[in-house]
Amino acid sequence: MILPVALVLLACEKDDENGNTLSPESLLPNGLYEGTFNRSGMDTVNVSISFHAGLFEGSSARTQYPAICRGSYTGDTGSIQFSDSCVWQANFDWSLILNGRYELERDGDNVKMKRNNGATTDEYVLQRKTR
Repeated sequence: MILPVALVLLACEKDDENGNTLSPESLLPNGLYEGTFNRSGMDTVNVSISFHAGLFEGSSARTQYPAICRGSYTGDTGSIQFSDSCVWQANFDWSLILNGRYELERDGDNVKMKRNNGATTDEYVLQRKTR
């Protein structure tokens, strides 16, 4: 019984070009990331997001633009999937919640996360500040 569980866990840590899930540390090294968020045609605002062992927590300089709270994340070589765990009021655009799949580009401590939704593009440009 232990062997099948161990094999499943090891399979989830692969880093290859076939889209296999990466370990959280391989996907995004732990730390505090700061940068900007922009929705196409709208303002750019400062954001900060802390990533640690598959969990995230963050905030924005503007309330609910974007709506960053806390939750978990997984991903592969080209994308990151957020699962928000917060309770939200119904009085704003829920597409601004950091939740769902984003394209991911990483160059050292610099990270870009982008999501297209029709004619709208959301983009986070972040840099790791602390480890």
